[in-house]
Amino acid sequence: GGNTGSAFFRRLVLSVAETMGMAMVFVGELERKGRTVRTIAACAHGKIIDNATYHLAGTPCEQVMDTRQFRLYAHDLQQQFPQGHPLAQMGSQSYMGVPLFNGAGESVGVLALLDTRPITDHSSAATLLRVVAARATAELERMRIEDMLHETTAALENAVEGIARLDADGRYVAVNQAYADMLGSIPQALIGTEWLAATHPNHRPDVQAAYRRVQAGEKVEITSRSLRADGSIFHKRLTMVGVYDKHKKFIGHYCFMRDISADKHAQQVLRESEERFRR
Repeated sequence: GGNTGSAFFRRLVLSVAETMGMAMVFVGELERKGRTVRTIAACAHGKIIDNATYHLAGTPCEQVMDTRQFRLYAHDLQQQFPQGHPLAQMGSQSYMGVPLFNGAGESVGVLALLDTRPITDHSSAATLLRVVAARATAELERMRIEDMLHETTAALENAVEGIARLDADGRYVAVNQAYADMLGSIPQALIGTEWLAATHPNHRPDVQAAYRRVQAGEKVEITSRSLRADGSIFHKRLTMVGVYDKHKKFIGHYCFMRDISADKHAQQVLRESEERFRR
């Protein structure tokens, strides 16, 4: 996910540096703790440079983040910020920066420009940088959402519970590894096949009745026996939840499956021992 984003930011810093005639430009993202910034893309003298992390304290970026506004230091940067900017080359004289806000209006980063000469013409700088910052923020948000989706997808794929998504005809559209493992199969082999095929023939009427309730809008939990690919039998607990389009039309369902054979076996052993005890 980050890759498309970072390519976007590399192009962005290079074009801003060229347009504004600045020696150095970077986009930095505020780290979770809130007092350090990690650059996503940075360039100096027309070339992309390595990303770095720096502390906000005592930097002009801290002023941008704290005032939540465009800040300009047109000259004498070293005098105003004695320790200078951790990313700046020696002799940086000027700085301008704008904060990046997310959808909730929180500061999430900074777009900063530095130069070794004083800035003489800055009349349109603030306006231009706000436009660029808005575009950069949209991309940051998109990357964050993409990362979240990626994490969620990975969590579902690696879930202990079997999870499958089925279409309106009861055929598999997506299956996680745990689901396929329980059926003694692989996800690719199940896609497009009918889910009822794996249910023990004796249990099919019950499971079909439960499925009709799901089509009618209920969330249903049922215990039944299932057939693995090799014909062996296991006990499963199914939870089925319908999926509907915006017109409330049934377009498929999610099936969460747990292998409860071990529980069933334990119950059986307990029953047998109780019967022996009664004798």
